Formats: sequence, C-alpha cells, structure tokens
Amino acid sequence: MLRSPLARYTRYTITDPGELRRQLAFIRRSGVAVARGTITPDELVVAAPVRDPSGRVAAAIWPLVRVAGARPRELARLLSATSRSLSQRLAGPARVMAESSGARPARRVTPAVCTSGR
Repeated sequence: MLRSPLARYTRYTITDPGELRRQLAFIRRSGVAVARGTITPDELVVAAPVRDPSGRVAAAIWPLVRVAGARPRELARLLSATSRSLSQRLAGPARVMAESSGARPARRVTPAVCTSGR
C-alpha cells in the first residue's frame, strides 16, 4: 500500500506515508479510528474492529455521517461497545460466560479521536 503515491481526495487526506503509519499506530492503540473530511469534505467516519475468537480482526463496523452535528467521541464509545459485543458473540458462549463470571476480560481501550489533519 505504501509503495506507490497515496491519492489525495481532500486537503485532509493523509498522503504522507510516515503520517499514515503514525495514524495507524494510534488507531491500533486506541482501538477505534475517527477521520474527518478525508474522502469528502463533509463526512466523518468512525470505525472499530470486530475480532474472531483468536483475536484477529474479522470485520469492521463503520458508520459514515455528516460532519455537521456529528459527535465523534460519542460515536467512538458506541462503536467500541458494539464491536466488543460482536466480538464476544463471535467467540461463542464459553467466552461470554467466562467474562461474566469474573474471568479477566479482553483488553478494553478508551476510544480516542484521530482528526486526520484537523
């Protein structure tokens, strides 16, 4: 992906490979991605991973909303909770039972907001 030039869609699109690597590292740490105006100027996207039983990313959930009136931190919290719930369901009843019985839960991270250039 980083071997060729990155396309610019708006002035907020990340095209610098080093900056993209930094943003991806931040997203891995926070567990959620939030980007404003990177494809079209008036959109906000929030994304969170859904993990399979082995902990690998199996899917992602990501609503696309208008920037005007959007609440990125609230969306990030909701998506984090939803992705955890979906991940637990993918893991099956044994994992859900273990977590509800006091076993050590999967690592949870407080969502942070990445503004992609803003």
